Amino acid sequence: MAVEKLTHDIMKVFVEIEQPMNFMAGQFADIGLPGFGRHRSYSFANTPVTGGTSQLEFIVRSVSGGQYTQWLFAQDRLGEPFELHGPQGSFWLRPAEAPVLCIAGGSGMAPILSILGDMLNKRIERPVAFFFGARQTRDLYCLQQLESIRQQWPCEFRFVPVLSEEPEPSDWTGARGMVTEFLGREYAGFDIALSHAYLCGPPPMIDAALAELQVCGL
Repeated sequence: MAVEKLTHDIMKVFVEIEQPMNFMAGQFADIGLPGFGRHRSYSFANTPVTGGTSQLEFIVRSVSGGQYTQWLFAQDRLGEPFELHGPQGSFWLRPAEAPVLCIAGGSGMAPILSILGDMLNKRIERPVAFFFGARQTRDLYCLQQLESIRQQWPCEFRFVPVLSEEPEPSDWTGARGMVTEFLGREYAGFDIALSHAYLCGPPPMIDAALAELQVCGL
């Protein structure tokens, strides 16, 4: 196990397993550590490869008061043993020609990155709009990776970060407010009602987004 700090409270965790694992982009695994009672579920952040891979990546956000993440963030955990059970979950790209609408916040970017990388590898030509909600610029991450994806995308790809608490006297010129305020053709580039939506993030944000998507006709 090794870690890479992405923001002040989000890390990418790299783990190596004994046997290659096949998983579908968007799925998750349960990870257990010695001394902790229950396992925690984390989505794969890397793109699946043919034949499986023994090198896995996860994106983990520090939770206030959470013993598990506090342990992880306390110091370098290179070489720490762990248990992993997976893959699990039904969060994967459904075959279709419809535009893809992605909405995420916090560590919820992980399965979206996996799905986008898989789509790129398979040259799936579907327009994509990815709305990412964060508080401030310090909470944004993987921007270079997303820009690389955008440049390689075979058709329209839009990444729209939305900041809810960015101080007014800052250099930020992007969207401000809540993600739900920007779910329209102007920002997505397509009719939301005709798209397929994939959401992952904090429950209040997801609940608000689901309500707004219904208003949009999805």
